[in-house]
Amino acid sequence: MDQDNFSRYYNSEDSQTLVHKLHYKQLQVFTNFLACFVQSEHLNPIPKALATLEFDGKLLHVKEMYVGRDADQFRVAHPQHPLLKPFLQQVSRAYTTCAKFLQKKLPLQSKTLQCLSAMDPVVRGHSQPGFELKKLTQMISHILPPDADTHQEILQYSVDQTLPTFKEGDEAVTWWVSVFETGKYPGLCQAVKAAMSIFHGPLVESSFNLMGDIIDPRS
Repeated sequence: MDQDNFSRYYNSEDSQTLVHKLHYKQLQVFTNFLACFVQSEHLNPIPKALATLEFDGKLLHVKEMYVGRDADQFRVAHPQHPLLKPFLQQVSRAYTTCAKFLQKKLPLQSKTLQCLSAMDPVVRGHSQPGFELKKLTQMISHILPPDADTHQEILQYSVDQTLPTFKEGDEAVTWWVSVFETGKYPGLCQAVKAAMSIFHGPLVESSFNLMGDIIDPRS
């Protein structure tokens, strides 16, 4: 796929790629959910800390848990209502049960998603994303140019002051196309193209629907 077609395809409204945001977004969603009922000092954004967080002794007092505006107004207006205490206890149990389910199901410590997040231009120049980019190129080394020294490319890419400035909110694909056009980093650019081509978006759901006659409901 040439540069123009790459940019046109991945910037289209229905197929805009955000694969490099998946790791951060899932951590954000999970942390925002936990903030409704867990003391904030225990909400470490590190993936391992979230994936292994024990909730005993870390919950907010039932009077501080988020229960929605209407329920909160009722709680303030009728603090001694006989139904209030069992309701709040049920809410606490529901929060904890759901959080444990999310801990189990979300790939919070996925090495693949962490490596993909290193493609985000906003983190360029930091050492950890550089390590993750190196891991990404190792994962897909079989599709890279055989003579490409991707490690050196990544080191140079991280400090290249000639590349365009990227700000949060800019389109990552458009920015990467400008990097492709420099011709400086053939191995790294091939890796980024492959990673951004990962099957995602509405087509994923439609594929599961198409497979309904082949894969049983439990699968």
